[in-house]
Amino acid sequence: MAPDSVLASPPAVCYAIDAADRLSTVDDGWAAFAKANDGAHLLPPGIIGRSLWDAISDHTTRDLYREMVDRVRRGLGPIALTFSCDAPGERRRLHLRMVAGERGAVAFEVRMHTHARAPQRLLDVHARRAGALVEMCSWCKRVVGPGKRWLPVEEAVEALALFTQASLPPLTHGICPDCYDLVLATLRESDPKDS
Repeated sequence: MAPDSVLASPPAVCYAIDAADRLSTVDDGWAAFAKANDGAHLLPPGIIGRSLWDAISDHTTRDLYREMVDRVRRGLGPIALTFSCDAPGERRRLHLRMVAGERGAVAFEVRMHTHARAPQRLLDVHARRAGALVEMCSWCKRVVGPGKRWLPVEEAVEALALFTQASLPPLTHGICPDCYDLVLATLRESDPKDS
């Protein structure tokens, strides 16, 4: 398949959290995505009752999601945003929509658009890892390269000379300034007092 060719879009992934932020429902799309991405630990019924926040390791990203969930619960939603969830051989653009449910629940719907690309070992969860951490944006999947510049994965691999290494650096996740500003703008749009 040619790099950057459009792939068939998988079905939407729908899930919900209860008033205590625990996963209360996940659909077949969730299960299919988990199976296809080495996520056996994310399959129902084991995932039901777990905190949504356990799945988000970066503090800044977790705080932004908490703020979005809180705004939806206060009637300042729905909230919609777009972010990336790339795989080694796919660019994945996700469109997330959060809506309020009954008794403090929040429902999430994620639609995905994918494009094939040349496989990127840096994104391979099975790659051998060693050395200093490399930061990746949780939203756009750019990587911090030389000079603290946020680079697309392909450029970061070249700039950091990772293609010559037998093992890859472990990844840590954060949020780049561009994505942080974009999420804050999305939150401002949902707040009537900012209108």
